[in-house]
Amino acid sequence: MTALNQLGYKCYHMLETGAAENIKQNHVICWREALSYKVYGTGKAYGPNDFDKILQNYSVSVYLVLLCRFLVSICIVVSDTLH
Repeated sequence: MTALNQLGYKCYHMLETGAAENIKQNHVICWREALSYKVYGTGKAYGPNDFDKILQNYSVSVYLVLLCRFLVSICIVVSDTLH
């Protein structure tokens, strides 16, 4: 439990993508779609309403920005090696 949880906030960690309720809501697919647009320009851009679908049941996101930057870096490296 994080300090934010102890203060009464419901935290979204990237580990939350594996929670049963989030699997049903396709969080992994949503993140993949968002990254595909950001990295490859495929699909549609994710806006506030799209992210609300993922984060609607949470009051705080933790590590999200750092992890997304890390994932984008990995996607760019993998993309460069494939081309």
